[in-house]
Amino acid sequence: MPFEALAGTEDRILAEGVHRGVLTRLSDVEDIGVIANVSLQRFLNTSSEMSDIASGLGVRWVVEGDVQTVGNSVRVGVRLIDATIERQTLGHEYVAELEATQFFDVLANIAGDIVDNIQVELSAQTASSISRRPTESLEAYRLATRGRLRLDLRGPEDMQVALQHFEQAVEVDPEFALGWIGLADAIDLAYAYGYTGPADLPRAEAAINKALECDPDCAEAHAALGRFRGQQGHAAEAMNELRKAVTLKPGYAEGFSWMTIGLQLFGDIKGALKSSQRAVRLNPLSSEALNNLCSSYVFAGRYADAIRTAEDAQELDEYYDSAQFFGAIAHYEQRRHQDALDVLETLNVLWAGSGVVTVRAICHAELGQQAGARELLEQVRDAGHVFDEGLILAALGDFDAAGPAFAASIFNGPDFATSYWPTISVRYLFKRVWDAIPDSGWRASMLDRINEVNR
Repeated sequence: MPFEALAGTEDRILAEGVHRGVLTRLSDVEDIGVIANVSLQRFLNTSSEMSDIASGLGVRWVVEGDVQTVGNSVRVGVRLIDATIERQTLGHEYVAELEATQFFDVLANIAGDIVDNIQVELSAQTASSISRRPTESLEAYRLATRGRLRLDLRGPEDMQVALQHFEQAVEVDPEFALGWIGLADAIDLAYAYGYTGPADLPRAEAAINKALECDPDCAEAHAALGRFRGQQGHAAEAMNELRKAVTLKPGYAEGFSWMTIGLQLFGDIKGALKSSQRAVRLNPLSSEALNNLCSSYVFAGRYADAIRTAEDAQELDEYYDSAQFFGAIAHYEQRRHQDALDVLETLNVLWAGSGVVTVRAICHAELGQQAGARELLEQVRDAGHVFDEGLILAALGDFDAAGPAFAASIFNGPDFATSYWPTISVRYLFKRVWDAIPDSGWRASMLDRINEVNR
C-alpha cells in the first residue's frame, strides 16, 4: 500500500520514494506477484477495509507503512498483514540517517524481511539485486521520485515537468541509471502519446544507452530500449530487449504492457494475450494495462471480453479514450454498428491518427449510409492519411480508387510498416472489408511489408 507521510511535503516525497523502492526490489523476486504502483495509488487515503482491498486486488499479503523525518533521520514503520486471516505477521520500525547508504540499506532490509516472513527463497542473484543501491545521492533519488509521480499522470504538462525533474536528477548524479531512464521515458512517452514530434527521440536513445552503461542489468533500461527499437521498426531486437527486462524483473508490470504491444505488432496474438493478462494481474487498476488487454481480446476475436474490459477501463477513467476505441471496434466486428458509432462519437485517440473517423466511416458504409461515409472520407483526405482513405474506399466498394491509396500508403508512407494503427488494421481488423476486395493482393502486399519490417 502507499506509505503514509506523517509530516509535510518532503515527507510525502520521501514516503513515495520508500514505497517505490520497496516495490522495485520485491518486483525482482520471481515467486512474488507485486501489484504495481499505478494501481496502488488509487488506495491512497482510502477508508476501505483491508480484506476488501486484498480481495479486489487478488492478493494475500498486504504491506502498510509510514514515514517520518526527525531532524536528519528518517523513521519507517512497516506492517505485513496476512489478509486471509487479518493477522499482522511483521511489525518493525526502521531508522536511518538521511543519506544514501543508510536510506537504501533500510529499503533492502524492509524487502528482505518481507520475503523472509512470507517464506520465499531467494537466489543469490536476486538477493544481490534487492540490496543494490540505485544511486549514491539521496537528492537525485528524490528528484527522480518527483519525476515518476508526474509522469504517471500522463498529461502533456505532466510529462514536461517530469522531464525537468529527471534532468535535475542526472545532473546531481550522472551515474544514476533510473534517472536516465526517467528522462528517456518522459521524452519517448510524450512522443508515443502524440504530445510531441520525433525531434527529441535521439536524446531519448542516448539516455537509454547511458543508463545501460551505468547498469547493464537495469530492467527498466532494457524495457525502454525495447520500446524504442519497436518504434523504429526493429521488432525482433525490441522483443529481445523486452523479454530481457521481464526476466530481470518478473514483477515489472509496465514491461509486460510494452511487450504486449510488441507481440501484437509481431503477429503473436496468443503471446500478446498472455502478456497483457500478466500485466493486468500485476497492475489491475491501470487503464493502460486494461487497454492492452482489451486490444488483445479484439485481435483474438474475443469481442465480448473486449467490451467488458473496455467498460472496466472506463469505470477507472472515463476520459481514457483508447480502451473505448477498442471497445467500439469490438462492437463493429459484431455488426453492432450503431453501438460502435455511439461510443466513437466523442472519442479522440491521438495515436490512431484518423482511426476513429475511419471506423465511423466504415460503420456508415456497411449501414448503407454512403453520404455519411463520404463526408468522413473527406476529413481523412484532408488529414493526409492515405491508408485510412483506402480502407474507407474499400468499405464503400470503390476498389479502383482504394488500390492506389493502399499503394501510396506502402510506398510513399515511410512509417506505414512501423505504425501501430495500419499494422493492427491489416493484421487483425476489418475482415469484412478486406474479404470484399476482389484483388486480395493489396492486403497481402501490405502484410508482406509489415512482416518484412517486423521479423
